[in-house]
Amino acid sequence: MNIKKCPTCHEAFSEDTIFCPNDSADLTSVRVEPETTSNQPAPETVTAGKVCPKCSNVNKSYAILCACGAELTGGQHTAASEQTKALPQSKLLLQIGNNVIECRSGDILGRNGSIACDIMQTIPTVSVEHVSFELQNGSWWVRNLPLRLNKTMKNATILDGKEIALGDSAELTGKHSLRLSSRCDVVLKIC
Repeated sequence: MNIKKCPTCHEAFSEDTIFCPNDSADLTSVRVEPETTSNQPAPETVTAGKVCPKCSNVNKSYAILCACGAELTGGQHTAASEQTKALPQSKLLLQIGNNVIECRSGDILGRNGSIACDIMQTIPTVSVEHVSFELQNGSWWVRNLPLRLNKTMKNATILDGKEIALGDSAELTGKHSLRLSSRCDVVLKIC
């Protein structure tokens, strides 16, 4: 099998991949090379995430584009693995102003996100897809999503006074303050 390696995240994908599912990098001009049989670990199997409306591929829950190039915004989410379901499920609540919203694993907060987008659309300083929330092995995580294609700037994402770098995640425990811009503060609470 021939592969392409993303110039940004360096992960290998099949030669027919158009966009990197991790960071949406354009792979159309990336050199195709034969897959080598090395001691590299097998690719991660995605058990929970967004289902592509075009090819039905299961992508990571924070993916913006499928490998086939289809946009995944608001895509159907798959259920988590049985192992995750067996763990006691904690709830993540978001408070934005007077609104309290329960978050699901895989939800994206932003102007075109899967949660509270009606509120976020009124705040132009928040990115289209700013952060995602994941429930992994019983713990909630917030991930500062990478920049979308053709974007060069994004407001800092601040959790409890500390910036989360692009693409990085932070574990959530208890109550937190999340700042997406000078005009958007969100209270996060695990219960």
